[in-house]
Amino acid sequence: MTRTALKIALPLVLTVFAGQALAADRQTATDDTAYDTIRAGRLDEAERALTQARESGKSDPFQLLNLAYVMQKQGRGDEAAEVYKQILDMDENPYAQLASGDPRRVKSIARDGLAYLGKSEE
Repeated sequence: MTRTALKIALPLVLTVFAGQALAADRQTATDDTAYDTIRAGRLDEAERALTQARESGKSDPFQLLNLAYVMQKQGRGDEAAEVYKQILDMDENPYAQLASGDPRRVKSIARDGLAYLGKSEE
């Protein structure tokens, strides 16, 4: 079982686990997931970077999770739900390592995000 170690920040992790989702490995460039920008509270800047990756077709599920987080923090729950659904439609379902050390599949995190928002997977 391969675990992809990336830095991610998720609203449901903040709510359910009371801590940021973090990766064990800092090899991935900060720009890849905008983690440091999000953590610094520069949500508009993070959204620009993550949206640009998404529009170029280069986004991965970790970037999409962070984009959904940013949208949710900005009070844009409907848009965040659409991004979570995009993650659920992806073929890949890698692991993210939470701050607690627990691994979670990104699709599981996306489902929890939808539930947090009171949205269905449909």
